[in-house]
Formats: sequence, C-alpha cells, structure tokens
Amino acid sequence: MKPHPKLRKTIKWGGAAVTVLLVVASTISMFWSLQWNGRSSAVGLDRARLIVVHDGPPGASLPPSISRTPPGWYAVRIVRRAVPCWWPETFTSPIGTGVSVPLWLALVPALVASIAAWRLDTLARRRARVGCCPKCNYDRAGIAKDAVCPECGSGSEASG
Repeated sequence: MKPHPKLRKTIKWGGAAVTVLLVVASTISMFWSLQWNGRSSAVGLDRARLIVVHDGPPGASLPPSISRTPPGWYAVRIVRRAVPCWWPETFTSPIGTGVSVPLWLALVPALVASIAAWRLDTLARRRARVGCCPKCNYDRAGIAKDAVCPECGSGSEASG
C-alpha cells in the first residue's frame, strides 16, 4: 500500500527538521553541556549523547553527603577534549542510576526515513509530469486524463 501524499510530505519535512535539529544538537553538545535538573531526575546533552539520571522513586531523598544543584536549566562550557559516545551505556553515579544514549541512534533512522520520503515524492512528481501512472509507472499516453489506469486500476486522483 502506498503512503498517503500528506503523510509522505509530513515524513519528508518532519524528518528533515529532526535530522537538522539532531545534527545541531550533536555539534553544540561537543562543546557545551546542557542539563536540566528536576526533583528526582536529570536530563542532559553532553558529547553528542543524551544522558538521563534518575534518583529513585519520586520523593526519595539523597544522602546528606551528596550535594546537588537545585532544579532548573544549566549550560556549562566543556574544556576537555570532546570524545563522542558510540553505544548506549548504563551507569551508576553518586546521584543515581542512568543511561547514556548517543544521538546518532536517533539521527540515522530520521535521516533514512526523510531520504526515502523525498525520493518517493520526487518519483511520484516526475511520473505525474511525464504522463505515467503514479502507482505502477504505466505509460498513460493516449488515455484520457481522468480514466482509470488499465494496468493497475488506480484512478487519476492517485497522483503522488
């Protein structure tokens, strides 16, 4: 079944936007660390990876020996050499347990879906311009514009 043209358009432009956003976030996070602290968890971008740390159940208190920044947003310039994380990792820190996921794991599927949608859309527009059936690529020369395709049976409104 062929995807609906509006769905393909949404995947095409949404995938392109997500891809650009992830590339920008990966690049910026190689030089800056962005972190949000909540009451029982923290989320951050650091060295092209997404880091999520959770203290425990909501309302759980930390030991008094562990100091933690108050809730809110923080941005810190990284002065160490930026080495990206290539595979997901779990870890335990004094603040809690967490997971580190590289941003490329989200970037690759978004890029592939976006490229596929762009390609399908380009092919459908080219077939419609040339006079071929947008579904099966049958040459519709000599057939009325609103007639059903004799090869696959799709109507003229099936244009991509």
